[in-house]
Amino acid sequence: MSYKFLHSCVVVSDVEKSIGFYEEALGLSVKRRIDSPELTLVYLGDSLESEHELELNYKPGNSCTAGTGTAHIAFAADDFAAAKEKHRSMGCIQMEIPEAGIYFISDPDKHLIEILPADHPAARK
Repeated sequence: MSYKFLHSCVVVSDVEKSIGFYEEALGLSVKRRIDSPELTLVYLGDSLESEHELELNYKPGNSCTAGTGTAHIAFAADDFAAAKEKHRSMGCIQMEIPEAGIYFISDPDKHLIEILPADHPAARK
């Protein structure tokens, strides 16, 4: 099985202010955006069209941006079921979110790594 490196995530307290900062400071631009009443995800990319993106994760009413446990890196698995079985056997699955079709593993230092199926809406095609 193989994995594609997708994005790094930071939790933000003001999504529009954060977009403005990353646009001005680093020249990043919005590549796509997913809005719902509970959560906004904004994916920023550079002008060089790097495949890696920065995900801004915003939850209304969540003013805490540090130590929330949601900062992570993400990979899309070409064989999601096999990946999940392998990670379960390794004992590294930390959180499953079946309704979103994803799960998280952690490395030995407890850094979170999101695993998505390759056809997930959050995975670039």
